[in-house]
Amino acid sequence: MKYTAGEFTWKSKKEAGVFFGQWLRDAIPVEVVTDSIQHGCLLDLISKHPDAEQKIGCGIYRFEIRSNPVFQNQNTFYLTRTDGTDADFSFRS
Repeated sequence: MKYTAGEFTWKSKKEAGVFFGQWLRDAIPVEVVTDSIQHGCLLDLISKHPDAEQKIGCGIYRFEIRSNPVFQNQNTFYLTRTDGTDADFSFRS
């Protein structure tokens, strides 16, 4: 089974997890995702989240990578909505 997000495709869920995990490990928080290909990847990824409707809310303004508030040695994906509120989300979901 193939896994896709935006323009990216992986042979397995494990391979996709390695990709996103490495992306988070390599990022320096707070990093705003400005690359259009990466933005498209995260947009597709969040649309597949089980709580996508709640996470997206009124619409997405931008994506960021921030320090995880619980596990501060780890980074987490965040989205900022068009109304200025934000939400974290896991690529594993």
